[in-house]
Amino acid sequence: KRATDSRQHGRTSWPVMRQQAIKAIREGQDVTTFAAAYGVNVRSVFRWQADFANCSQNALLAQPIPCRPPR
Repeated sequence: KRATDSRQHGRTSWPVMRQQAIKAIREGQDVTTFAAAYGVNVRSVFRWQADFANCSQNALLAQPIPCRPPR
């Protein structure tokens, strides 16, 4: 397991991290610097940025996990 594995973050912290990424990029921080600091892939940060541009703030929220419906 890598030292910068992003799975160490809880599911509830992902929307906050996405919002911080958008804010940091708008303030001029480099995408690769942000990705390295938080242990996420650079492509993920670019995808968050594109989703925010297309769908606004709701795109950064956590999506439900698809699973088998309960009996």
